[in-house]
Amino acid sequence: MKAKGIIALALVFGLLLFGCVEETGTDENAAEPTPSVAPNPSITPTPSPTPKLTPTPKPSVAPTPKPSSAPTPKPSITPTPKPEPKEETFELEIPSKGYFSVPVNDPDFTVEKACKTANGTSITKYPGNRGEKREILYCTSDKTEVLEPGYAYYMVGRAKRTTTVTGKPWSFPKINDSEFTPTSSDLYFGGTYGILDKSDILGDCNSNTVKILDLVRNKIAEEIEPGSAYKAYTTKSSCTLGLIG
Repeated sequence: MKAKGIIALALVFGLLLFGCVEETGTDENAAEPTPSVAPNPSITPTPSPTPKLTPTPKPSVAPTPKPSSAPTPKPSITPTPKPEPKEETFELEIPSKGYFSVPVNDPDFTVEKACKTANGTSITKYPGNRGEKREILYCTSDKTEVLEPGYAYYMVGRAKRTTTVTGKPWSFPKINDSEFTPTSSDLYFGGTYGILDKSDILGDCNSNTVKILDLVRNKIAEEIEPGSAYKAYTTKSSCTLGLIG
């Protein structure tokens, strides 16, 4: 019995020893290791070729549409208003007995003021166009009447004196606006603020047939002067005095 146990242990030990030998044995079918190759320094590696760049296609540009050829409306031009003439002051001589005129539009120059200047009793206003009549302005009853430019006046007074008038200057009217139409009867008018040559106011009148008399100087007028008074008449058909242009 004891001998059988020793035999069994020996078998077991033998089997264990045989198994270890098989595990540590060489495998004949295993692949042999590949020997390492040292790099050759004389061989320069060929660089890999640079890939060619494919050009990016330009994006198509749509043509800009031309603006419509409709004409641009012109801005309306507002005419510049003409400036109003500034007021001027004039030293006016009023005779004791004689003719005069007012070269500016002075609303304060009344019959009363003129009469006080010349110590007068009356002023006669002479017609400036056909249809008007002489008018006597009395220093007492007509003292608020304004003496207007463009007319000839005759003062009946006692002293020759000077007074001041202030207002917008009076100019001879253009022929299209003029009512100065001399005929065989007398036509009276006053002097302008500035001096004008007689030929400037002839309008469509002929200098050979129209005569202009300076009533203050009592002679044929060659110039139209402020403060003076004039009488015009024609020996032939009527015409119109006025500025041309």
